[in-house]
Amino acid sequence: MPRLHVEHWITGVYIALLLLVAFYTVVATEFDASGLAGVWLVLLTAPTSYLIFLTPVTGLPALVAYLAAGMFQAVVMFSLLGSIRRHIAARRHRKDEPPPGLSH
Repeated sequence: MPRLHVEHWITGVYIALLLLVAFYTVVATEFDASGLAGVWLVLLTAPTSYLIFLTPVTGLPALVAYLAAGMFQAVVMFSLLGSIRRHIAARRHRKDEPPPGLSH
């Protein structure tokens, strides 16, 4: 079984939180249309959600747009965390090697 690295856990928790907040937003707006349930979804998907403000979408298309923005951020987060982990591992590996010409 492959080992799960930190970027798997962080992005997995982010995606689970994104889906939970989207579900909460849908349920809360069904019972109270004047509520501020959508604010949590906007804050969770910021800064890419600010681009959605520039479009005139509302309702279900807006929810899909916010979910797409969150998934895009999850992909970017996964890539950045993976590259940082690989960079740290490469530096650690180079530190363990003796400098050229000093090997026994």
